[in-house]
Amino acid sequence: MNRLKKVGVVLVGCYLAIWVLTWLASPAITRLVLGDLLAPHQIQLDRNSSVRLNLLSSCVTIDDLIWHKNEQLAFELDELEACYSLHRLIFNEARLKRLTLTGLNTDVLLQDKTFSIAGVELGKNKDQAEQTSSTATADAPAPKGKRFGLAVAAPEVVLKDINVNLLHRDQSHELHIEQLKIVRSHYQEEVLHSELELQLTFNQAALDFSAAVDYEPLQSFGTFNIQLTDFDPAPYQYLLPESVGELAAKLNVDLNLEVKRRGDIFEIASDSSAINLQQSSYGDDAILAELESLSLELNELTSTLSIEAVEELTVDTGFTLNLDNIRVATQDGAGDLLALTNLQLEPSTLSLAGEKIFIELPELALSEMQASVRQLDADTQLEPLFQLDELTISEVQMTESAVAINDILIGEILIQAQRDEQGELISLVMPGTSEDAAASDTDTAEVDSNTPSQPEPQSPSQSTPQPPQEPVEPANAFAIALGQLRLDKPAQIQFRDASIKPALEKTFTIEQLQLAGIDNQQPEQRADVILKLKDEGYFKFDFTGQVAPFGDKLDLNFESTATEFPLYQISPYVRHALGFDVLAGQLDVSASGAIEQDMLDAEVVSNLRGARFDSGSGDQNPDDSGVIGQTAVPLDMALGMLKDDDGNIELIIPVDGDVADPSFGMHYIFGLIVQKAVLSQAQNYLIMTFMPYAQVIKVGMAAGSFALKVRFDDLAYAPQQILPAEPQATFIDQFHALMTEKDSLQVKVCGVATGSELGFSEGSQLTEPQRKQLLDLAEQRANAFKKAVVDKGVASSRILLCVPSYELDDTAQPRLKLSV
Repeated sequence: MNRLKKVGVVLVGCYLAIWVLTWLASPAITRLVLGDLLAPHQIQLDRNSSVRLNLLSSCVTIDDLIWHKNEQLAFELDELEACYSLHRLIFNEARLKRLTLTGLNTDVLLQDKTFSIAGVELGKNKDQAEQTSSTATADAPAPKGKRFGLAVAAPEVVLKDINVNLLHRDQSHELHIEQLKIVRSHYQEEVLHSELELQLTFNQAALDFSAAVDYEPLQSFGTFNIQLTDFDPAPYQYLLPESVGELAAKLNVDLNLEVKRRGDIFEIASDSSAINLQQSSYGDDAILAELESLSLELNELTSTLSIEAVEELTVDTGFTLNLDNIRVATQDGAGDLLALTNLQLEPSTLSLAGEKIFIELPELALSEMQASVRQLDADTQLEPLFQLDELTISEVQMTESAVAINDILIGEILIQAQRDEQGELISLVMPGTSEDAAASDTDTAEVDSNTPSQPEPQSPSQSTPQPPQEPVEPANAFAIALGQLRLDKPAQIQFRDASIKPALEKTFTIEQLQLAGIDNQQPEQRADVILKLKDEGYFKFDFTGQVAPFGDKLDLNFESTATEFPLYQISPYVRHALGFDVLAGQLDVSASGAIEQDMLDAEVVSNLRGARFDSGSGDQNPDDSGVIGQTAVPLDMALGMLKDDDGNIELIIPVDGDVADPSFGMHYIFGLIVQKAVLSQAQNYLIMTFMPYAQVIKVGMAAGSFALKVRFDDLAYAPQQILPAEPQATFIDQFHALMTEKDSLQVKVCGVATGSELGFSEGSQLTEPQRKQLLDLAEQRANAFKKAVVDKGVASSRILLCVPSYELDDTAQPRLKLSV
């Protein structure tokens, strides 16, 4: 018995001696070992650093572990305590009863080819890393599939007050872990349970993360709560292209997730999650964008993901979205491109199944939108080109290949457009082109110009014949369907044009705009269109029609009326097409017709009331006497002839043509269609006007053109006839009546003789006496005509004789030529 006591005392004494020796020697030993490990890295361990092993309490404690590199603090640990249970190894379990770490400060350096922690370089260059990786992979033994039988337990791991200074590409990042707490962790035979709580800040962004995980080989379950506050991307801007000059925001994220795994299938669920973005801004070489706030809420989120078939991802969730105060401006100071006060989505749903997507939006509302606000200088800003007080889009359904909208309701619209004296639309703001981009384009052009030219391609006969390619079927067009689009309030269009004199200022109000029945999957379906507008005065315009816009060719039926339009206001815009100015007048127009397969067939009935024209001749209201002798009657003169007793002009104009033809447009309508109709009706008017002088005046259209000609007819004579006879009597009587009525008219009379009158034929060579004989005959004929009409009372000064002539053509006829 005494011997047992002695043995026990000896054992206890030895244990106590070992404990004391270990407790006393462990600091020196650890300093020696750490010093040898850190010496190759030129690191000096602080002599006050202490690491102690307490065998009695089964704990390792570290106090004030500090080391320096290049006389700079590289690592500092205030306190660490790790307690273990060796006796649990008997039960095949490694147990870390408690691990507590408090106060750690260190630096992490991450460069392209360098990676160091606390002054210890761990990184390798790329070639070495790849070589080491491949060698390790080649030398690694093949897994035998045997489970690790030792259980691992860590009831409590707590890390507090950890500060890491991360230097990446000369950019400093601050990481502060307030607390990392891992509790109730247990792992055995591929079964894990653990709970984690983490609070940290990284570059002023705060992250709260908590998780509880139960893992088994065939199934797992975990809950995750993530709260990210005040995340600002500005410190990471250096990772983006250099063209990004500004990036800032405050991002808040609140995610609550439940994750289940069965085999390789993951199921994710969330009752409620939210993403909030505040005070965001982005700037590059061309634009500057700002967003005051964005709020996205996800409700009842469920998702399924297969690791082996990622493309079969499914997502179902409800969501709401709200954006406040969006602004997009140009970097060159030209002005704002877009400004939007609010965009709001009512609670909506999203479903995703593989490549199939379905989104349902009950209502999307926009309020107070402006576009194109021009900044002329620091003190002068133009009114927005476009303003919209609200826009509501209701009952939207979207898939990956289609969108269907039931209703678009447009609130009050104000468009204010301005052109300067040079004709530029100064109220339009467009993103500028940066100098760098321009220089890049110049460099590219220089490179292209210095690039050796490529050999010319072979002719088809020299080239290698290619096998015929199978025709590629066109992809199905994106389907668009719209129930109706309509104005809720009148829209106003204000236009000022300083490029014309005097400057034009005009205001139009769209009282009604409605479009219904749009569906591009039914090309034959016609949509109903209604448009009603007026100006600030008395002009009104109504249009109704049915259009099929999605067919291969356009189909349209329409009816329209316009009343009391002030023509003089658009005179500068149609002067080139018409060839004259409209000084006064109002226009009433009614039009109806159809476009079938791009072919227009319509009739326009117009009434010009009180119209006055000016072609620059100085005579703003020419009468019909001025057209006599015209080889091409001007359009303004032709219009003037069509005025009734009240000064109005009524025209019935057929309009037809191919609307798909590039030449079809306003110039075509004014330059050809209107001109043809006006001149045709003017021709009828002139024929009736000059009916009493039908033997003298001829009215007709020039062949191959729309030129209206009004000319004197030639007066035919018999061979060698000099004095007027009975065949010329009617002509002379009508000519006398015309000259009496048109008392300011002067007429040139030219005698023409023919070779056949003296027996000469075509090709005859005349002597000088023979030529004189023919010219005398022609001159005598003209003198006799002048005497006859002077004897009837026409002043001789109004009949102007010209140089006589002769013709040797066999078909030529003796005659007098009259002209103005």
